[in-house]
Amino acid sequence: MTELARLNFDPEVTALLLARGTALPALVWQARPNQTARTTLDATDDAELFGRGGISDEKMAAAVRALLYLWNGWPDDCRMHSQAAATDERTYLEGIRQRQAGNAEQAKAAFRQLNGHPTYEKLASHTLEVIGSHSGPLLQRLKQIVELDGQWEPFMFVDVFEQACTGKLDLAGEEVVRRIQAEEFALLFVHCYAQATGRTVGPRGRDETTTDDESNLKRMRELIQKRKKAGARRPGLTQLRRQPGPTPAGGSQESSDEPGKAQPAVKPPSGSIRVVCPKCRHVLRLPESAHGGHHLCSQCGIVFAIPAKKPARTTR
Repeated sequence: MTELARLNFDPEVTALLLARGTALPALVWQARPNQTARTTLDATDDAELFGRGGISDEKMAAAVRALLYLWNGWPDDCRMHSQAAATDERTYLEGIRQRQAGNAEQAKAAFRQLNGHPTYEKLASHTLEVIGSHSGPLLQRLKQIVELDGQWEPFMFVDVFEQACTGKLDLAGEEVVRRIQAEEFALLFVHCYAQATGRTVGPRGRDETTTDDESNLKRMRELIQKRKKAGARRPGLTQLRRQPGPTPAGGSQESSDEPGKAQPAVKPPSGSIRVVCPKCRHVLRLPESAHGGHHLCSQCGIVFAIPAKKPARTTR
């Protein structure tokens, strides 16, 4: 990923890309999530993330932020922010997210909805290059399909990725899969960033190239401290994250991390409502204005409807 970090991104973006280091990334990114990067993303608004030239396309800016969460090992945050992305990029992100989670059928279902992407041509070319003469039958089959069709084959790659994750490829084959996935991310990220900013993503000048991981971690820590001092938070973010309930007598907070477990009866604070996710039974605290809308559960990721507020009874 050193090559990606040398492209002409804003400094904060470069630091977040380098948060995991410059080595070839592992197969499953959420296996080692980067908390520092997540804290930085949570505390940095779009004006600061894309500060140099501003934003031309807010939907693509949402895709960039979602990609940064995914890259640093936070797939649920990726899904949350991708809801505001353009349709194709949201679908592509969902395909990658499901593939990384080991949900092969869901990943293929997402890619079927995509019907091609501007990054596919370059990704197909890269795939043919990195597979080369590797003897693994599944990788050779992927190569044959790409050569025959002249385009990227996301469905076959889901199967190849699954084989790599279950240890059915040799070490050389696994490295090929990791290289393809890293290139896929790089191409998608450059595409989204260029569309979001309206700027051409070219190489940095030699004096601007940043490859020192420690300097980038230092930059992120400085950003975090800056946001803490300013008391800044991304608008609306707290409504999408888990809402802790009030602390009842005895000192424990209301929670429903265990599906189906009965919850203590705690009266909601004034001006808020208590909502239970219909799938995982997670308890959320939302403002009364949430009545009649939809909400994304921060625990299991489903979007569910919140009933409209019942009219007050009239007495005669």
